[in-house]
Amino acid sequence: MPLIRPRFIALDSSQLGGLAADMRSRDERRREAAMAFMNLFSASGGVILLCWHHFEELLRYRDEAAVAERVAFFRSLPVVAWIASAVADNTPGAITDILTFEAAEAFKAPDMDAAAIRDRVAPGLFRCGTGHEAIQPFMDHFGKLQIAFWQSEERSRAIVSIAGSNYIDVGKTRVIDWRNGRWRSKEDAERRLASMGAILTEDIQKHGDKRIDDPAYVVAQFLDGVRLQAEAAQARDIQACDAVMLAEGVDWSDIEPETTIDEMTNLASFRRRLRLVNDKLGFPWAEFKRRVGERRVPSGLVQWALRRYAQDLPERKGSELIDRYLACLAPYADITYVDKRTHENIKRARQSSPEFAAVIRRIEKARGYEAIERELSATRR
Repeated sequence: MPLIRPRFIALDSSQLGGLAADMRSRDERRREAAMAFMNLFSASGGVILLCWHHFEELLRYRDEAAVAERVAFFRSLPVVAWIASAVADNTPGAITDILTFEAAEAFKAPDMDAAAIRDRVAPGLFRCGTGHEAIQPFMDHFGKLQIAFWQSEERSRAIVSIAGSNYIDVGKTRVIDWRNGRWRSKEDAERRLASMGAILTEDIQKHGDKRIDDPAYVVAQFLDGVRLQAEAAQARDIQACDAVMLAEGVDWSDIEPETTIDEMTNLASFRRRLRLVNDKLGFPWAEFKRRVGERRVPSGLVQWALRRYAQDLPERKGSELIDRYLACLAPYADITYVDKRTHENIKRARQSSPEFAAVIRRIEKARGYEAIERELSATRR
């Protein structure tokens, strides 16, 4: 009897949610359809690949009955794969765990590109077991985790809505042109913050995540953080531009003549993630951040490409953040299913960036698991 090599397939969260609902449905036809899909999926060598963000998205749902269906579904799966944790426990790993494995290889081999790093990381990235084993770490602390997932969802809406806004319109300005900027007087700074806040609030109302109940409150919280950062820097007599960069692990040696403020901001964001990763790895920070660039590691390259080639859509949804995280499975899974928006962004990135195209594997979209079943059936014929 010929052996079929297991294929690690990352389904989209909506497909997993649909399967969970249909497997527990009172409608016999839906139950049979879901069971037929799972049987065909298994017979084709498919193994569902999961990570922390799948559980985060599926278990934060506020409908208790739906969450119970999803928990029962995962517990029923005889075999699944999940991303390994970088802290050597059995909890499914997150994007930070993937980055930890990638960054360690990038540090040890500074001449390797993202595709080579992927090939070094992939063999040790997966763990296999039952669905019960995969979900149990979440069930052990379910109440606290669900609250954390709800809070994370609210933060994601704010982050995406603010980060995607052009409310101060300086993103394309060269950093070097901004270096000699001076601190404003307290009165002038407050006027400027008030003006920025009004513009940003209006922009979030028009184009931010529609589930944000109070855009003005979200903006006020964000600007309070800006104000506190500025006051702390002034107290330490740090220049205005340096206060923005140096606090995030960026210094002037990272800035080239044409580096824009948008590019600097993205570098600062990546350096924050690197700092968290290096808390586990313990490499010399100065050398670590020099060797590990965002586009040298597969997950960083995916996130860079999805930012760089993203469509300009009418609404900036908070779910985009987790969608980007799940897309970071694409260098490692045999097949990664993504939503329509992410699929289009990946298509644009693949056409424009050879390095991105070289590091990802097969990417697909499907409205539901039924469409995947039709594809599997056609493949077997």
